[in-house]
Amino acid sequence: MLVAMLGNWGTHYDARPSYPPQMSTLGWWVALGLAPQLSFWMWYTIGFGALFGIVAAAIARRRGTAAG
Repeated sequence: MLVAMLGNWGTHYDARPSYPPQMSTLGWWVALGLAPQLSFWMWYTIGFGALFGIVAAAIARRRGTAAG
């Protein structure tokens, strides 16, 4: 994401609102790329991965195909 932003590749990462405050590219990346990846998305992935893993294990156990 940072590479795309620095290179002005024309992706959706380059789109910025026109209202103030204007931020540097690095600041914009920290606010919209790094911070969410280190907070929200980590827990989102863990939570939904665990949920679907539990469901898959329950289905496998019910069918009698559980390993172990």
